[in-house]
Amino acid sequence: FDRTMRWGNYSFPRPVRNILVMFGRKKLRLECFGLSSSQTSRGFAGERITVSSPGGYEADMKRKGIIVDRSLRKAEILKQLATAVRKPYRVETGKLSRLVEETAGTCERPRALSAEFGKIFLDIPGEFIETTLRFHQKCFPVTDVNGKPVGRFVFVVDGDSSNAESIGKNYRRCVEARFEDTAFFWASDRKKRLDEYFADLSLINYVGKFKTLKEKAERIKLDADKLAHEYASEGARGKISLVAGLLYCDFSTKLVGEFPGMHGIAGQYLAEGGLLEKNDRSLRDSVTLENITEVSAVCGLSERLNTLKSFFAAGLIPTPSKDPYGLKKTADEILEIAVRSEIYFDLRKVFSMVCDDVSASVKENVLTCRKDRFSARLEKEGFEKDAVRAVIDKYAEPKKCSALIGAVAQYRRRCPEEFEAL
Repeated sequence: FDRTMRWGNYSFPRPVRNILVMFGRKKLRLECFGLSSSQTSRGFAGERITVSSPGGYEADMKRKGIIVDRSLRKAEILKQLATAVRKPYRVETGKLSRLVEETAGTCERPRALSAEFGKIFLDIPGEFIETTLRFHQKCFPVTDVNGKPVGRFVFVVDGDSSNAESIGKNYRRCVEARFEDTAFFWASDRKKRLDEYFADLSLINYVGKFKTLKEKAERIKLDADKLAHEYASEGARGKISLVAGLLYCDFSTKLVGEFPGMHGIAGQYLAEGGLLEKNDRSLRDSVTLENITEVSAVCGLSERLNTLKSFFAAGLIPTPSKDPYGLKKTADEILEIAVRSEIYFDLRKVFSMVCDDVSASVKENVLTCRKDRFSARLEKEGFEKDAVRAVIDKYAEPKKCSALIGAVAQYRRRCPEEFEAL
């Protein structure tokens, strides 16, 4: 479990209601969490279910309609989501894997049902529809073959679905109320140009070296301009400066205030047709890294390095067991940019340019964090630990380091005896 709760000296994922302990067909007596053990488990609405033996546990629970194995529940949910709507409509479960996992954890006997919502809400951008359904209602959006919403959604209930029609009406009522809020936020945000929200960033406090989000945004633009002059083509420098200046503006909007995950995507829509050309995804890509271009690489690198710099300068450094600000993810994204980009970044040089306003020890700590995260990345990709140790000193040049370890692994496979001798 991602998070556990505590009660006195106990740590557990959820409050403990029942304890079932058996050895063969014999019930064992013990007390834990202030409860006495029994030979029963609990079903829907606290129903007591007698268990015959450990070997018969799953079968006893299944007779009461409960799928004990989480992996089987997940498989059942995916199966039902695939057939909940007729072709050509579909539920894109690949994009919603976290919601599938969450649903598998909350439903003991899942039943996927579909419902409609008013077509008037299809005027809202598709990403906002998807986020509203997923974030607030834990529902799955239905799309056409092009991935566009079609006015339907799928929800998963627990247990008997004999009253599916009335459940669907209630879900629709809740979903449309949420859509009305989203439509209001979107209409309100569009009354101003994206760059007009920049001044409001001074009202948003920040944790770390920068006192406000505006201070950080100004530094991101300054560093992006420096990196663009060093690494980007002359034709891309103007776009980089523009996008870097707009990167944080949507944090001041009502929509991102409601859905923080829409940062970058909301800004992209607000900038289209005025500040940026229609279908220009450079601002969005700088945040999401869906596509790594010259613009998104430089702007994204400047933003993430300033995030690390700010927290490290304030002594807020992640440890192997604690990372409350998600800085390891930020560090991993820096590597993602450096490895996937066509630009050949030297991170030691980049860090010197971006970290010129902090102490040398802070700069070195940021670099060390990068080295540790690169080692973890390479091991996760399946490379042997000794091969990682052999090349990791090149971590400041991620593209070179990736090429080196790829060559080492290839030589090891093709000539194992020569490799061992070497």
